[in-house]
Parts: sequence; C-alpha cells; structure tokens
Amino acid sequence: MMSRRIIAIVFSLSLFSGCSADQNAEPPEVFQEQAQLVPSLVPRDLLESPEQYVGETVTLTGTVQHVCERSGKRMFLSGPEDPGKTFKVTAGRDIGEFSIDLNGSNVVVQGVVREQKIDQAFLDAWEAEISTGVKPEAAHEGHSLGEKEYESEVEESRSQLASMRKALAESGKDELLLYSLEATEYTEKM
Repeated sequence: MMSRRIIAIVFSLSLFSGCSADQNAEPPEVFQEQAQLVPSLVPRDLLESPEQYVGETVTLTGTVQHVCERSGKRMFLSGPEDPGKTFKVTAGRDIGEFSIDLNGSNVVVQGVVREQKIDQAFLDAWEAEISTGVKPEAAHEGHSLGEKEYESEVEESRSQLASMRKALAESGKDELLLYSLEATEYTEKM
C-alpha cells in the first residue's frame, strides 16, 4: 500500500512538473526563425562599425550613388543622413553585374559583409600583376578591351595602387582594413 502511494505521488509529480515548465518559453522552431533573422542596416551602420558584421549576412538599404560603368561589379550606397559617405557593394556570383540604371535608385541589398586586408605584400603582388601585363578586371570577366581601354584600366589600377600605398604609409599601421558587402540579392525600392 505504501509503495502504491509513493508510485502515485511520483506519477502525479511527473505530470505536474511538465506543467510547471516556463509558460513563456517559445517552441524550438521560433528560436530557429529568430536565428535566421538578418540585421537590417543603413550605410551609416556599416561605415561606423563594419568589423562587428564581418562574415554575417545583413540587409542594407540605401541610395545608389554610383555603379561601376565598366564592369557593373560594384556600386556604392549612401543613406539619407549623409549622401557623401558611401559603402561599397560588390556583385556576388549569382548577381553577375549591377545595371547603371540603378544610379540614384533606392535599393535593398542582402549579402555578406567582407573584410579585405591591404598590407605591403598585397600591394607588391598587385603591382607585379600590373607590371607583368595581366589584364585588368574587365578582361577577367569576359569583357573585351580595346587598346585605349586597356591602357586606361592599367593607368587607373596604377593610380589606385599609389593611393593605397599612400594611405597605408600615412596610417602608420601594417595593414588597412577595407570593408564591403558581397551582394547575394537585391531589389529596387519603388
């Protein structure tokens, strides 16, 4: 009889302990949905603290200030608070290129924040690539360049290289960190 009472008490406690769980706890599928939420940012957020988003998927909303006309692989977004400050967005594999028709448009871009380290070794390798006549970016992407366009691309690359060397020297650091958003998808806001 005593053992039946103990069994009944244990059984009752096990039933009630299931009811005493946190009533506010969310089911596991809600946690999965929350984990899949993507931070929604404006360019200012990424300009002020890009390092906190490196490797993360984010959504960036802004106004297209410039689309690279030669390759369409890059565009620069600004926010309404400061149109003069832009954040670089690169076209991911699935996008191909951005249309220059996006200039001046408001867009929402989803992608992964990337960090590029620019140090002396990187700059030396870039200079060697330019000096050995390796074709610029447009040639790598299947665009054919005429002689004048090729020379223009090489000059632009040399100018960018000199600018980067100067920025690295003036920083007094061993490396510069550059950030961009590698776009996986985007839409134009109407």
